[in-house]
Formats: sequence, structure tokens, C-alpha cells
Amino acid sequence: MVILRQKSKGLKSLLPEDAANQVRAPHPMDDIAISISHDQKLRVNHEEVSVEKLGDRLRGLFVSTADAVIFVRGDKDIDFGDVAQGIDIARGAGANRIALITH
Repeated sequence: MVILRQKSKGLKSLLPEDAANQVRAPHPMDDIAISISHDQKLRVNHEEVSVEKLGDRLRGLFVSTADAVIFVRGDKDIDFGDVAQGIDIARGAGANRIALITH
């Protein structure tokens, strides 16, 4: 019998570090929150935005907060496809760090 090592494939992810290893305190204003409600309304930091304008709005925010974390929160009654669409638009707008918020 021969055992071969295979390279695993998966999604690139960042895991939270131990609190003792954190260098800087998070700045809440640097982060961006996208909320998707049960009636399909999108909000970016409490400002209502259409799906068509979401990418432009995020690109505008990235000018002042280039390394922001995007937090995506969807109501429990929506399809994950709606959340995935928000993530896809954020990635297309240049987001590198995206986190999901669960209830």
C-alpha cells in the first residue's frame, strides 16, 4: 500500500486570533455592515441602498477604509442566495475581508 499526500483545497479564511496577540484595537468606524432584510431591502451602515447601487456605495466607502471588514447580516427568513449575492457584490467592489453575522 502506498500513501500519497494530497494538497487540500478550500476557501481562504482568517480565523480570530487570541486576544493577547492583537496589536491594535478595532475601530468600529473602519468596518462596514451590510444588512439584508426579509423584504429584500439592503442597508449599508444603516443607509438603505438598492442592489444596483451596492457596489458603487461600497467602492466609495473603500476609499477611506481600504482594509475594512465587511459584516454581512441577513434576516433569518431570507434565502442564503440573497446573502451570497451581497457577498459577491462586495467581493466585486474590492472587499477582501468578509464576515457573516448570525442570529
